[in-house]
Amino acid sequence: MASSSSSSTASSPTTTSRSSSPATSVSSISDSGEYEVDSKNGSVAGAETARRRARNYLYRGMKMDELDTQALDQLPPSMLVYPKKRHSRPEHYHFGFGVSLKQLYDYCVARDLVPKDWHGKLLYYTMMVNEAVDEIARRCGTKLYLQYIWNVEHEWVVARYSNYNWHHNIMPEHDEQLAADILQRELGICERARWYWQY
Repeated sequence: MASSSSSSTASSPTTTSRSSSPATSVSSISDSGEYEVDSKNGSVAGAETARRRARNYLYRGMKMDELDTQALDQLPPSMLVYPKKRHSRPEHYHFGFGVSLKQLYDYCVARDLVPKDWHGKLLYYTMMVNEAVDEIARRCGTKLYLQYIWNVEHEWVVARYSNYNWHHNIMPEHDEQLAADILQRELGICERARWYWQY
């Protein structure tokens, strides 16, 4: 998660960046109807499946900007927002690790973070995902948040900061790297942190 050019993370935001305001929490999966029923077999498709179907439709119907739909190691300096400095309201980007909701749900179950009778119930899915993010943040010793993004590989990012609030949240390089290493180990991922465009 460090913003250095280390193996696990992208280079410092002071050299390049482009992201959004503080994290929005995962929307309520059961109450907002983000689960759908497959008309052919009556099975329940997850929120991510439903979103992917909609997104694929959009890809077929319109030309997407390649710069926006792919995670970036670096962004133009003009995309970084500095305190007390005028800016042109750049698009929102978040710096962190691309994940799936299932990864976070499985982590919550594996770590036994919630009562076992919550497992497998849509009513508690969002809470379990948020519990996973909170636990990883606690282990990393830093703030983390979950943000929905527009990206060709991931739909969510566990982020450290955005291009709008990085100056409030960035830590010394060593601490950022340590937090990144812990997060990668906890979720079993090898990808380094990148800048993801907010949908």
